[in-house]
Amino acid sequence: MLLLFNVSAVRKLSKGDSLEMEFSAQGSSRIYLTIVPEPEDPDAEAMQQVVHKAAELTGWSEEEQAAVAQKLHAADICTPHAFLTIILSGNINAKLPKNRGFGKRSLRHLQRVAEELSELEGIVAEVAKHSGWSSEDQTKVVRKFVMAGLCSCEELADALLDTA
Repeated sequence: MLLLFNVSAVRKLSKGDSLEMEFSAQGSSRIYLTIVPEPEDPDAEAMQQVVHKAAELTGWSEEEQAAVAQKLHAADICTPHAFLTIILSGNINAKLPKNRGFGKRSLRHLQRVAEELSELEGIVAEVAKHSGWSSEDQTKVVRKFVMAGLCSCEELADALLDTA
């Protein structure tokens, strides 16, 4: 029997990673294996957009953005809501190892993005009053906006008006 593998996406796997697999047979002698990667972590993707939005203000390079993302992850900031909550509370540097915190300029820009996200969450909460969205639905809506690069109410309004 001849086995053929059709791999549509390749990525480095680590111990504990899982893959969704589809098997299909054509004819009586061939089996095809298609590996379908699981969707990326939507919160991780949203956090990349949050860091990118701050980078637009600061001019951070891709390396610097990666370092900021690592710091946020080290402080257990893995969602846009956690980001805005912790940044606006002013406790981010307390969650990081000594001498590894953010500087004043970086904190200012991170705070600006957190304030924009807070306003965006407020708009989604207001819409939820009329739509019946649960808090989980609201979180998903905000995450989708952030993943689309819309971190402020102004950006959201511009995007909605452009599609109208």
